[in-house]
Amino acid sequence: MQDPAFATAATLVAAVRAAVEGQPAGGWRDGALAQCDEQLARFSSADPFSDPEPIFPVSEPTDTEFPNAISQAVDGLIELANAAESGGHALLLVSTAAATHGLLNQQSTPGEGSPPSHVDPLAGQRQNALTHVWALISALEQGLAHLGSKDPLKEQVQQRLHDLKTLRALLREDAADPAPSQPPYFELPAMTTPAEIATRWAQLEVGLAEALVLLAAEEQTNHDLWRRQIEMAQEVGGQIPRWPGWD
Repeated sequence: MQDPAFATAATLVAAVRAAVEGQPAGGWRDGALAQCDEQLARFSSADPFSDPEPIFPVSEPTDTEFPNAISQAVDGLIELANAAESGGHALLLVSTAAATHGLLNQQSTPGEGSPPSHVDPLAGQRQNALTHVWALISALEQGLAHLGSKDPLKEQVQQRLHDLKTLRALLREDAADPAPSQPPYFELPAMTTPAEIATRWAQLEVGLAEALVLLAAEEQTNHDLWRRQIEMAQEVGGQIPRWPGWD
């Protein structure tokens, strides 16, 4: 018997697929359709965490207009995730919501990434998210030291550092007492040229997005954090994987 939440999720994704199908041909559309097909195959399988074997029918979607179908799917998937009884189910639904939210940006072709698999109960994801924030702050501070005063990246990096420190404070507010402190050092690849900074920055932003997906799945709240982070990662050139949280 199909989990009712997964049946609902499949209908939401089917509406997104129909909306995407009506968009102009190209790399974004191909990647978005592949993403939707993978999501549908898993939600229509007896075990979404194993190799997909679709056996359940998908109900006909109603609103298939772009971008309404995407917004409605994301909201619906979040609602399902917040009611999920296991961390694995919550993560599957939040991950689908995050990847679907990424489709609003047609300049950013969806990535692939690791597929879902069975997971242990989620725990410690706030600390994990903090670690990603700390690593990103450390990397951007390192990169900032190598940017000239007139480099167009400089102001962007400075603004991002300000926003990251605000996020760091927010994550520490509700952390275990006493709140963890930032490690003094992170082992990071070189970020000495504008090209290295841009490439590594995008990768780290995607990593933070995945960490915030995991946090939302564990705590079944804080979805606004990953929504904003998905957009930020795309803004700096990051590709959102098909299943955020499993890479």
